[in-house]
Amino acid sequence: MTEHSEPVKSESTHNAQDDPMKEDLPDLQALIESMSIFSGSSSQIQTQVRVESLGNLVDLPLGQLKMAVTSIDMQSWVDDITVELLKEIGKADTLPSTNAAYLVYAATFAKMTALKSNVPRVLMNGIQQLAQQEGKCIMDGLLVPLLFQSELGKPQCEVINKSISELNPSQRVSMLQIILSDGESYFAANATAHFVLMDHRNYLRPWSDTVVQIMSTILSTQPLIELDKTLLYDLVQPLQTIVQSNPKDKGAMQLLLLLTSKYAQAIIEYQAIDLIEGICQSSTMFLKRAVLANAISDNLPAGLGFGISGVNTGTLVHSIVFTVGTLFTNPIVKRVGAHRWIPILMNSWAVVTWAHALIHNFSGFIAVRFFVALTEAGFIPASLTYLTGWYKTNELATRLAWFWGIQSFASAFSGLISFGIFRMAGIGGLHGWEGLFIIDGIFTHLVGIIAFPATTAGLLRGKNGWFTERERNIAVTRVIRDDKTKKEQYERITWHDVKISVTDTKLWVHLLVTFVGIMPHTPVSIYLPTLIKGYGFDVTTSNLLTVPSFFIGLIISIIIAKSADRFGNYALHALIGCVWSMIAFLVLQFLPNSAGRWSFYAAALFVASTPPWHGMQIAWMSSNLAPVGKRTIALGAVIGAANICGVPGSQIYQASDAPHFHVGNWVNFGLMATAALFFVFQRTSYSLTNKIREKKWSAMSDDEKKEYSKTTTSEGSNRIDFRFRL
Repeated sequence: MTEHSEPVKSESTHNAQDDPMKEDLPDLQALIESMSIFSGSSSQIQTQVRVESLGNLVDLPLGQLKMAVTSIDMQSWVDDITVELLKEIGKADTLPSTNAAYLVYAATFAKMTALKSNVPRVLMNGIQQLAQQEGKCIMDGLLVPLLFQSELGKPQCEVINKSISELNPSQRVSMLQIILSDGESYFAANATAHFVLMDHRNYLRPWSDTVVQIMSTILSTQPLIELDKTLLYDLVQPLQTIVQSNPKDKGAMQLLLLLTSKYAQAIIEYQAIDLIEGICQSSTMFLKRAVLANAISDNLPAGLGFGISGVNTGTLVHSIVFTVGTLFTNPIVKRVGAHRWIPILMNSWAVVTWAHALIHNFSGFIAVRFFVALTEAGFIPASLTYLTGWYKTNELATRLAWFWGIQSFASAFSGLISFGIFRMAGIGGLHGWEGLFIIDGIFTHLVGIIAFPATTAGLLRGKNGWFTERERNIAVTRVIRDDKTKKEQYERITWHDVKISVTDTKLWVHLLVTFVGIMPHTPVSIYLPTLIKGYGFDVTTSNLLTVPSFFIGLIISIIIAKSADRFGNYALHALIGCVWSMIAFLVLQFLPNSAGRWSFYAAALFVASTPPWHGMQIAWMSSNLAPVGKRTIALGAVIGAANICGVPGSQIYQASDAPHFHVGNWVNFGLMATAALFFVFQRTSYSLTNKIREKKWSAMSDDEKKEYSKTTTSEGSNRIDFRFRL
């Protein structure tokens, strides 16, 4: 119950100065004590004493009235105090609006047998008076009963329905407008839905623009976790009946589409665990990559007889094989299915991961890097294709931020377990880095085995899946309504898809952004523990000190991605990561060599904390490429670009430039500046193209537009009625 300001004055609100015949109101606390003193039994004398005190309650302000009533034990006194209280208050012809609100509130919860004959009349009196009032009291007095209808007895429900039916349309719309002022709250969203659900039969038809706007605002601003899925579903049903009986009711149609989308989104958020599975699966791959960086800091190269150049060669081999493998495995994903291919890949690279503990020289190192790349190659494009079939365009950036952000978590986790495992070096005759790879491989196997039964085929799962048939239909429909090309999600790639992908210049810009912008990440991710070690820290401490940067990057990237999903402008949000990285490299570059080791660590932490923007760039690219065949190829290509950049990226930090790598940091700064320029260029290009297309489309008549839709040979994002997202 919300508190209110000074109550509205009426005939029944006065004090002793206004009416000399009336005694001063008793002290509130004394009144409560006199009413509570006889709480042991309910003899006629005790009841009479209490009832004589009740007449004074009618004139109390709302706040005191609340205190008086709630201070009485309603459960044990309900047969006398509550009945008499309602009778006394109900005698008044007019009430202060706030007191009327509380009257209705109290009557709503008076469900006992003794009250059934009295509550409906009093409740009706309060509701009718509230209908003449304005302000937040309506929230307390009428919408509280609406919200708790399921807990009321039949008499109260009948009175509520009858009372609302007697309100005129302007009063009902006014009530909804009051709710709008509190539209962020759980109370307002659910109470509104109950109000509209009960009112749907006759009272708001046709649905006015005001009602649609109010409901749209509440439902679009309300966090899904606070919306009742069952309530949304119950609200969708009567709206469907309205639309079927009156197809011209555009307001009802608009609200139905909004609610259906919200209901479907609630289904996805509450029941689609596939994103969590994808995060767990990706964590095993990113963990393995982080483990390599930790192992290098534990003298893996020296133990196998090579140096930094050998590590760079291994990174080069991994990048080339991974890129080529990505291009060739994507068609396999379409044919076999991501839900089968992903677990197969995971268990394959698990074997190769723990096989690192068996190598003894440089040749063995190159061999395991080759097979790691080969088994990893199809995972990311398969996962991206999978996730894009689940979510709408404006939901992808946050999900992909989690998908890539888990790399930060994996790196942090790797640093923590490395800190412990390296301290156990020598147990079982193993080096610290050998034990690290064995544990990583076992963990990957566990997740990979679980992935076989847990990874589903997609939204169109079988009858025994997570969704009912109705929920499956709604979930699929919402995705296709957002992007009609997704109805082709499960069709195979053709040579025509390859052709239109290769000739799309906008795709090439996205690939260049990825190639240039991800390249600086390669040396930083591989050598971060080694960099920190070079500042004067020991091996175990340097690995532990990498942990904070990954958590910082993850948190900031999620915040940026959620903002991008909500407000759009993917390019501008992605630029935040680029600018962050540029500034960080400059700080690291201009730090004097005489600075202490903690100063260098802080600068390295700044660099490593760069929020990952790759997921946002992929969400942006994916939303602007159609049909699905082109999008699928593009996803494979962009993952290839993100890995082939490791070929030159592996050579940025050279042994001759250690330990501060000034030359390498200037290269990294230049690459990030170039990536930022590509982002600006691509966004400007999309914006200009939209304006040109809109001008052409607006100049066409309705018949010309229909004819274009039927006869055009342009496809997907090449059509003039396609608008790019910025």
